[in-house]
Amino acid sequence: MGKVDPRAVIGALKELIAKAKKSKDPAVKREALKTREVVWRLKEKIEREN
Repeated sequence: MGKVDPRAVIGALKELIAKAKKSKDPAVKREALKTREVVWRLKEKIEREN
C-alpha cells in the first residue's frame, strides 16, 4: 500500500465536518467541533514536518 496524501485526508475530513455542523442533532455537532480541533492539530503537525 502506498502513502496517503495528508492534504487529501484533511480535505475529506473538512467536508464531513461541514456536513455534520448542518445536522439538527446536537451530539453530532459537538463531535464535529471536537473533530475539527483534531484536524487543525494534525494539519499544523504536517506543515511543521514539511
